[in-house]
Amino acid sequence: MIKFIFQTSSIITRTLTMYRLYLQNRRNAIRKSTLCLYSLIVLIIMLSFTNFGETEGGFMNTWKFIHQIICPNVTGADEVACGDINKDGNIDIVCPENEENESIWWHRNLGGNPPKWERGRKVTSTHEDWTGERGWMGTWTGDFDGDGDIDIVSGAKGSFSGLNRPVCWFENVKGDGTLWQEHILPVSGDIIDNCRSADFDGDGRDEIIVQKYYGSGVYYLDCPPPLDPREMNNWQAYKIGTGRYGLSLADVDGDKNLDVLVDNKWLKNPGNPTQENWQAFVITDAPSGMKNAAGDLNGDGRIDIALSSEEGKGVWWFEAPEDPIKGRWIKHLISDNYEGVHTLWLADFNDDGKLDILTAEMHTRGKHRVTIFENIDGGKSWIEHIIATTGTHNAIAFDLNGDGKPDIVGCNFSNTENPLEVWYNHNTF
Repeated sequence: MIKFIFQTSSIITRTLTMYRLYLQNRRNAIRKSTLCLYSLIVLIIMLSFTNFGETEGGFMNTWKFIHQIICPNVTGADEVACGDINKDGNIDIVCPENEENESIWWHRNLGGNPPKWERGRKVTSTHEDWTGERGWMGTWTGDFDGDGDIDIVSGAKGSFSGLNRPVCWFENVKGDGTLWQEHILPVSGDIIDNCRSADFDGDGRDEIIVQKYYGSGVYYLDCPPPLDPREMNNWQAYKIGTGRYGLSLADVDGDKNLDVLVDNKWLKNPGNPTQENWQAFVITDAPSGMKNAAGDLNGDGRIDIALSSEEGKGVWWFEAPEDPIKGRWIKHLISDNYEGVHTLWLADFNDDGKLDILTAEMHTRGKHRVTIFENIDGGKSWIEHIIATTGTHNAIAFDLNGDGKPDIVGCNFSNTENPLEVWYNHNTF
């Protein structure tokens, strides 16, 4: 703002100087020049009441987000997840934490604007025989038993019960988050990088996509009715591909089947998702080591793909061809000076009908920016809105205060305490 005031003062000074010279040379144009000067001053005054913020490229309109700390002392949270855990109509937050005893907690949204929060019941069991690294990773939500409430899935970073880094789902027994039951899934041996869930086959239960951290496999986990999902042997794990880094779901080719995005490629759902080794298609000219997100960014009805470098620099979007299998994706650079962008999420933050891109650098990388790139003219240009400069890790966007606008929730990842925090979207457009 100081820079803006200084620049505005300089503009006024230069304008007045030019005006005096003009009067000296053209005495017969006093009336016309006076009107022009008045018009210019009015314009400058109007601009001074506009909300400006500073970026490296100059000035841009800033968006108003209200910051709130949900829990001040979270340690080792690799990601957050959201869902209405207790079916009260409010979106709650799920967050894994590394404490003396490994744990996942859910944070209850009590409503209000901004909402009040309380820490709900601990989700995970305590394992006395736990060995190795503490904590859970790849946490996500879904309805895995088809009973209409939200359950949780996550992968252990350590070992217990004779199993090396097992993946578990946690049953929301009473449907209100007050009682949880742990169930082991038939995947283990590697840390889980990411999980996602959806009802791929329309059987009323959400299936689970599990991505192993060291790239040894991406798995489709299914327990079809009427089999009891509480029994591990009723689940089947199908290896559909390989790769780590980003994981997201979208119908890339428009065939009404959900496909899976992994790093810089997408895996085509063959129609029967239990078929292994889904065909993989690398996005044209896309670098590897990418976080990914998918949606129609230019309004042509096709699913485009956004990518960000998790360990390097860069944010891009790739324009989908008419045929996403045989066609060439068009690469568009959004920014080349963002580093360590582990957050990538698409949402319409300003209610203009176009998907914007949420990104965030980690607090240990780059300039720690939490940023929304506003989609202008269907991806032809982007306006950078820096929401915070404290960084965050694997942040996501959900409507947490019930006003119909996407808010941002995230937590920095480290072995020291960091706040679980929210930025509420308070913009009016």
